[in-house]
Amino acid sequence: MRIAAAATCIALVLSATCAVGARAQDTEIPRFYLHLRGADTNPVTEVRDHWGLSLGANLGRFVGAELSVDTFERHVDKGGNTLGEYGVVALVPQARLRYPVFSGRLVPYLVGGVGVAFGGFNDQKPQMQRVFIDGASDAFPVATAGIGVEYYFAENLAAGVELKRLFAGDQTFRIDGERHAQQVASTFLTLGLRLLVPERPARPAPPPDPFSTRLYLGLRAGGAIATDTHSFSGVEIRPEPPAYFSTANQLFGAALGVDFRRHLGVELAADGYEIVLATPDLGSVTEVAVMHLIPQVRVRYPLLDGRVVPYAIGGVGAGYIEVNDRKQPGRGLDIEASRWGVAAALGAGVDYFVARNIAVGVETRYLTNRGHTVRIGNRESTGHYDAVTFALTLRVFLARLGP
Repeated sequence: MRIAAAATCIALVLSATCAVGARAQDTEIPRFYLHLRGADTNPVTEVRDHWGLSLGANLGRFVGAELSVDTFERHVDKGGNTLGEYGVVALVPQARLRYPVFSGRLVPYLVGGVGVAFGGFNDQKPQMQRVFIDGASDAFPVATAGIGVEYYFAENLAAGVELKRLFAGDQTFRIDGERHAQQVASTFLTLGLRLLVPERPARPAPPPDPFSTRLYLGLRAGGAIATDTHSFSGVEIRPEPPAYFSTANQLFGAALGVDFRRHLGVELAADGYEIVLATPDLGSVTEVAVMHLIPQVRVRYPLLDGRVVPYAIGGVGAGYIEVNDRKQPGRGLDIEASRWGVAAALGAGVDYFVARNIAVGVETRYLTNRGHTVRIGNRESTGHYDAVTFALTLRVFLARLGP
């Protein structure tokens, strides 16, 4: 999630520096929106790995409604030690009251609602003795209240900041038979990007201009399936437990790019997913984050007046490996993995423009991360991390470059 949170920060900074036209404003005409927000980990509020999104609609100039989703984690502590993490997913229908000022370019707002959350214990820390958790997975009521402000840098794009409180009672479960009260109530401080459609509800929006040079922010979310699970001798690559269908590891990514005229584009893409390393005698010993930073070339072929854009994409860059969340069988073992390697990507996708500056799509790539070593105990081997990825994509065009 660090990639998604960083992408939100990039969007906010870029929105403040992009040229603003006369049509960069909120409107009183009803339209739908997607609000993406995140902050990763906040040591002050003790909220970890937080991100959120809202699907909603502005029903007029001042009132809106949305379904908000927030996911985050909090440490489970006992006796001064951290046993693991308590993950929460909150689903809350919310009302949003806003008051546009400065010709609709700046929009303060209030948000709040009542909904349900789902919680569960995960990522037990290996330095702790094995403990038994009972009754940690449950559903419970929650409520939200918050304030925010956003700035429109295009008629249908706004960047902003939101401060929101999630109200919930402590959740009770048992650790080795002893009652434990886990705090869930949390405060979120997030950066966000709101995307609204249609651009001009009063009349059909013109098609996107495939001949212009434009700066964009791209987001990817999908899965990564390891293609060579035995590339390291004596070590098996397994899916991380939250993997889709127990096979495809969760993949998240972001890109900052430029489309040059009709057919060519370049972007700097960052992607990441997690796997589990296992040995035949011990089983799963540790989780490993597999990350890529790859400059990519995107060759496009716009169709239907530029609304549908198939493309091929590929590039060569750097790969980074990070060992984290060691499993109980790996406790006490010396586990190391080389950090840097050579990464490459090759794939294809298609974009569909729902507005002149917003495109959604699908993409598949082959990702490789080469030149790595793994040492578990006294066993060391050389190998690679390869995966086929599939993702839903979102591309937000922030500014036109040049005339």
